Amino acid sequence: MVVDDEAPPRPAVARDDRSAHAAFPSAPPGPPWSWRRLATWALLLAAGGLYLSRRTAGVNAFDSVWAEDGANFLNDAANNTIVEALTRPVNGYFLLYPRLLAEVTTRFPVDLWAFVNELLAMGSTLALAGIVYQASAGHLRRPVVRFLVAAPVVLQWVANGEAVNNVATLQFAMLYTLFWVLVSVPASRAGRVLAPAFAALVSLSTVLALALVPLAVARAASRRDRAGIAMLAALLVGVAVQIIPYATGLTGRHGIGETKPDPGWVLTRFVDLQVPAAFLGEKITPTLPDSPRLVVLVWAGVVLVVAVGFWRRLEPAWVLAALAIGNALAIFAAEAVAMGSVPDRYLVAPMLLLVSTVVAVLRPRAAPPGPRPRVVAFAPVAVFAALMMVVAFANYRVEYPRRTLWVKSWTAQVSAGAAQCRAEPARRTVVVLSGKYYMPYARVTIPCRRLR
Repeated sequence: MVVDDEAPPRPAVARDDRSAHAAFPSAPPGPPWSWRRLATWALLLAAGGLYLSRRTAGVNAFDSVWAEDGANFLNDAANNTIVEALTRPVNGYFLLYPRLLAEVTTRFPVDLWAFVNELLAMGSTLALAGIVYQASAGHLRRPVVRFLVAAPVVLQWVANGEAVNNVATLQFAMLYTLFWVLVSVPASRAGRVLAPAFAALVSLSTVLALALVPLAVARAASRRDRAGIAMLAALLVGVAVQIIPYATGLTGRHGIGETKPDPGWVLTRFVDLQVPAAFLGEKITPTLPDSPRLVVLVWAGVVLVVAVGFWRRLEPAWVLAALAIGNALAIFAAEAVAMGSVPDRYLVAPMLLLVSTVVAVLRPRAAPPGPRPRVVAFAPVAVFAALMMVVAFANYRVEYPRRTLWVKSWTAQVSAGAAQCRAEPARRTVVVLSGKYYMPYARVTIPCRRLR
């Protein structure tokens, strides 16, 4: 799959700036838009949307709202002012982007909320994949290789039931996308302006952006460009907005997990859970504690990937690989320590970074001006891509019991609520469920004035 034309070779880099350019290379100017390029993007987006639209088991995603999407975001947007809703924390922290989407959704008739919420979740996922594709141009000059680090945002295979087709868990794909934005140096003025804005949006949408602060510091210190400094400033401000209210007691987690600052436990979980799950998928993940041979097999594959990188002399991007796996561990550690456990959804962002690590090691040698490289140069990364496609489709639709069995049709519930509001003129609200009735994130209170 080719999305862009072959980029020009890298410009010469001064010796004293080589380390900075190895970690944060300048992106080449993008090719001009053409009808062919527009058509290719349209086909890719349509295919990605179709892929996402059929993933949710049980009541389809266009007629259901899951957990926080309903009980926090839609509920608060429907019953509070915009300022009140945007500044209300969830589990002690702020999630700006999902709340902005909820403000858009609740402008539509209530019976369309599930449909609009799903469209916004899908559109955001596709947009994040597109950003990764563009931001990876500095490190990965070949379009097909850039596609391999962008596609897993849509194909992700470690937490289908929990993390697909809802806006609350977009934060994990946003973290992965922010990694690529931080290691890129945009060629366009628009990119240099939008990169800090994106860093601010991510940091105001997930406290886990704290794990990427060291990367932002390294970027600002090594490149010393305005975009990098602005991204660091935006990230620090967003993280401060998340951390200070929690540290001062203005917000709280109210018993949601317990912190577990145990480095040995975190590293063990990364080795025996995160890495195997990233390459085997959701269906096999629950068996990993009782399947040490699978863990050994996956790590044998990791060793093989590194060996192939050396043996085939593929020009591995070792700096990129180190940054990707280092930040995968950092995000995983932040999640595990804060929660004291590792829910499946917490595997998403590190999984995406681990895939990028392998792609960086197996990428084909950069082509000199003139003839293209032989097809065999792409063999290692093509084999890896094929294996991940198999894993993705094997985990395409997974029965997540709480979501599959408990979430009911949104339109059916709204229809029943509207009938109740009309039958009882004095009634002011009805409750629509986004999960089992006793779940802490399952009740959406809808004003009857929106239903009569």
